[in-house]
Amino acid sequence: MVRALPALLLLACLDFPAQTPCVDDDDCSEAVCVDGVCTEADFQCGFGFSVGDACGDCLGERCCDEAEACHGDPDCTSIFDCLARCSFEGRDVSCLSMCEAHGRGSPAAADLLGCMGSRCADGCGACGPGSHLFSPECGECILRSAPVCDAMSSCLDDPGCWDVFACVFGCTDPACIDACALLDITGAELLAGSRGTANVSCGQACETGRNWSCVDTYSWGLSEVGAVVTVSLLAVPTLPDAAVRSIRARACSLFTETCGEPVAAEGAELAMPIEVVRDAGFVGFFEVEGDTTAGPIVPTIASFGHPVVTASALSVLVAPEQGAAAIASLAGVDLDFDRAQIIVTAYDCEASLAPGVSFSLAEGRRADGPFYPAEAPISREAKTTDGRGVGVFFNVPVNADGPDLVTIRASHEGAIVGSSLVRVRAGSITVANIFPTAPGAN
Repeated sequence: MVRALPALLLLACLDFPAQTPCVDDDDCSEAVCVDGVCTEADFQCGFGFSVGDACGDCLGERCCDEAEACHGDPDCTSIFDCLARCSFEGRDVSCLSMCEAHGRGSPAAADLLGCMGSRCADGCGACGPGSHLFSPECGECILRSAPVCDAMSSCLDDPGCWDVFACVFGCTDPACIDACALLDITGAELLAGSRGTANVSCGQACETGRNWSCVDTYSWGLSEVGAVVTVSLLAVPTLPDAAVRSIRARACSLFTETCGEPVAAEGAELAMPIEVVRDAGFVGFFEVEGDTTAGPIVPTIASFGHPVVTASALSVLVAPEQGAAAIASLAGVDLDFDRAQIIVTAYDCEASLAPGVSFSLAEGRRADGPFYPAEAPISREAKTTDGRGVGVFFNVPVNADGPDLVTIRASHEGAIVGSSLVRVRAGSITVANIFPTAPGAN
């Protein structure tokens, strides 16, 4: 999701047209003084909503309690105070982004956003509530791309997705975003899908994937030993014309490689229950196999890239047998099935796909790559990730004498911003995610 969304949504209910100059509200008749001009407004529920504005009218009728709570919360009202000092000529994105920061962590702001999405979706947006008020470049990209607009609408018009989004609004690190998914798992999946679609197609225009402020400053939290958490696996084929017919997987410990019983399902989705045996959460991987319309899935080792402490979802890139060799050939590499292949994806502090990231293998491990997509399935020239956040290592040497662990590092502008310890195995593809470094993650 685009970074400036929360502030822009709140802005949807206020209008600041150039009217009578003023110093304070006393200079305005039946209006309010905003940024030196009189602005017509209808005071209700603690706020002056724009007269005749569909979003403002709806909030006044259906979200009055939430608006009044916001009005009584300095952290929430600071957003409005900040907006009043912005220049709205050309939609001042830098100012709007600054205003968004004023409300981070405010439960009242999150509640008002949640009410806006669940009860006022029709009046507050085009591709979902408030999306017509994005910055010009971002808004044009969203409206121009039907898949992005449709994905965003499917989330922002869904009450459960809005509840998760309102929670995410107060987050400053990916562990918080992961925990928000517990509010509504289906809504969280919708949000993840819309975020991913927007990141890939409009990440540059919307300036997503560039927040590294949480590196080394947050924790993934703890789990209750003995609790059972459910991990939802979604297999996504690397060949666009292939569909997953069935999937089977089992959860394995990263360090001992002991595995649970396999679970199977028809189609691409699988629910995997995991019993937590340590309060730091599940640190392990998933062995994934199955069948696609283009042939069997190459055995895949999938890793979250962080401890699993709550119910979570993991998208797993899977390659049909013919697909793995096809991808390697595009990079000019002959695939060695006695070695391992690694596909890695980088995310920033807002859990957005991260461009401008480079990957490397530790422990002196040599391989072909990394290769990165760049205006094509894969490129020999690209040095960092594009808006998809993906890199690929081919023909990674494997320790044949036993379990083999490899550390993948992610760097941005010369600084290491994250790492992931993963399992590799001959003839398998390891699919890994890297989030910003959290001390003691493993």
